[in-house]
Amino acid sequence: MEVVAVPVVSVLVALAGLVQHRDVIWFIDNVATLSAFIKGGCDAPDLDRAAVVVSLAIARSGARVWFEHIESKSNWADDFSRLRGEDTWCPVNGFALRQLEVPSWPWIVPTSGLVPRLLLEVGAALEFVGGLCRVRRSDVGVELA
Repeated sequence: MEVVAVPVVSVLVALAGLVQHRDVIWFIDNVATLSAFIKGGCDAPDLDRAAVVVSLAIARSGARVWFEHIESKSNWADDFSRLRGEDTWCPVNGFALRQLEVPSWPWIVPTSGLVPRLLLEVGAALEFVGGLCRVRRSDVGVELA
């Protein structure tokens, strides 16, 4: 699994309501991950899965996302990802940090099941956060409301 892709997948799946119908600039310091997210896929299977889930989650949330490269030395998230609770930059600059559970399903669900699972997961997050978007579950599958 491409570790750099995990936070993007986690946020877009678990906290979809935070980006719903918003403009988002996402700074990424890993060129392979950046390229996969921009193109919506790549040859590396795990990163390809992440890119597909990211693309679908963005489309489902209605967010307008721009991925931009940033040098590692300029990326404040680098310190947090390495130092965790000992990072001082985030709290001093007013960032509230929280841990998310990493969803495993994007990497283990068969390809044919990715879209229905994503619609359920992201739809539930959108429904939970804002109530603006509803996902109806039926015996046949998922319907978008």
